[in-house]
Amino acid sequence: MKRVCYPVSDVRLPGYDKPENLPILHDGSSDSEAYEGDSGWAEADDDDDAVAIKCFFCDKTFANATAMCDHCKADESFDFLAAKARMNLDFVETIKFINYIRTQVMLGHRDFSMDRETFDIEEYARSPLDDDPLLYSLDDLPADDTPAQDDTPHNAADLERIAELENAIQQLTLVHKAHNEMVQRMLAENSSETSSDSDSNTKTGPIKPKKAAEEKLSGPALEKDNDNYFNGYAYNQIHRTMLEDTVRTDAYRDFIYDNKNVFAGKVVLDVGCGTGILSMFCAKAGAAHVYAVDNSNIVTKAREIIFTNGLEKTITVLRGNIEDIALPVAHVDIIVSEWMGYALLYEKMLDSVLIARDRFLAPGGLMVPSHCTLRIAPYSNEKFGSENRENDFWTDVYGFDMTPMIDNDKLAFAVIDIEHVIPQRVAGSASTFRVLPLATVSAKELQFTAPFEVEVSRDVPRIDGWVVWFDTFFLPKRGDVLPLDAVAETWPESAPGNAFTTGPFGEKETHWGMGVMPLAKKNGTKALAKGARVGGSVAYNAYETRDT
Repeated sequence: MKRVCYPVSDVRLPGYDKPENLPILHDGSSDSEAYEGDSGWAEADDDDDAVAIKCFFCDKTFANATAMCDHCKADESFDFLAAKARMNLDFVETIKFINYIRTQVMLGHRDFSMDRETFDIEEYARSPLDDDPLLYSLDDLPADDTPAQDDTPHNAADLERIAELENAIQQLTLVHKAHNEMVQRMLAENSSETSSDSDSNTKTGPIKPKKAAEEKLSGPALEKDNDNYFNGYAYNQIHRTMLEDTVRTDAYRDFIYDNKNVFAGKVVLDVGCGTGILSMFCAKAGAAHVYAVDNSNIVTKAREIIFTNGLEKTITVLRGNIEDIALPVAHVDIIVSEWMGYALLYEKMLDSVLIARDRFLAPGGLMVPSHCTLRIAPYSNEKFGSENRENDFWTDVYGFDMTPMIDNDKLAFAVIDIEHVIPQRVAGSASTFRVLPLATVSAKELQFTAPFEVEVSRDVPRIDGWVVWFDTFFLPKRGDVLPLDAVAETWPESAPGNAFTTGPFGEKETHWGMGVMPLAKKNGTKALAKGARVGGSVAYNAYETRDT
């Protein structure tokens, strides 16, 4: 039986209040005399190859100012030229604005104010960099096409709202394009796969991961548009689904708020921050600073949410892959992340969390959550067997017998469905077949084969499948050891930390559901009496990428 998991020199401006008193920084001619005075300014050599203009937010450098601004707009969601035009900045104000941005970023503040009064002061006449070629290159920037605005101050919320609207237009355009592609493709298909009804004895129908829907639109030509379509369609819904999962969200909140002494004064990294809910929990618990990282467009929403709740001084939102992102600090004290997927390792996000741990977590630092366990139990429901699920459809298709369509060879292998399983369908004891201590586990250890053995709890005609779920534990100290027999639903209140389960015996269902692997009859069992013991092994194998 195999389970496949699918699976960032001191520069001053003398006479800054009078433009006519400014030194000549660069006049574009090849034979002009270099200005050299007490200020230390010298004319820049007109050689693009020698210029290295640093991005406001990352370590990338560019040969000219326009390229740097284009990069910030495309990759950092910050349009410098638009901000300059909206505030109608003159030459001196632009220099101060640049110095202000660089200063704020160096301090770890990504969500800085866009109020002119904040940066139009003498302090920002000085560059925080030893040498900033951008200040020499302002004449190279394209002329402002945006009409001059009034002098009303604009703050970060204004610019974030504009960016949000621009992003929404792009999203809708992509959705419309991908939807048309999808309709044309589906009309051209001669047949389509039809899934059978879900187990009538479960509380709800099966939860279909996003991949299941995407697979209906196969082909590399549509892969990018499909991603845009489904991402756009589920942009808010997926985050609402997770936030409404009170088992999940309450567990994180309760651990953080109940252990404020652990978070007080600490630097926290939130990997895959989404809306920023976990970052805000940490900030409210007294964290000195939180770096919230995500590599999707949700960062725009997260910044607005954090600003709306007045936490922008404590939380810095960064966009990028955790594998190569640069933090303003060398180490963090705590890493918090909600990385769990279907059957725990679906989506393969834990790999990224472990990279963040190895790159940024200080020695003795805390992982939140601290441990996860994988559990398995026998499942009994003869209507759920893989042959029955196939036969229910192919036996009678508009009055015709199409059973030759059944791929018996395919049925020899267990596939996994995501279901909500009622306790009555669990036919025996559960076995913990894998424990993941997140402070020490390696990425290599996420691919494994583990044995298990369970005891049948009642007489059953056969075992029709296996149910897999995970338990999550939050222990407040790095050295805390999870007991070998730890079970989340019976975690004692007197024990340190807290826990939650995604299994059938929890108080509430979770959005993860459970992984159910139906068995073909030839791979199943005969009638079993209460007390019988059945064993096997479970293999988790990851594809090379999350997108396959």
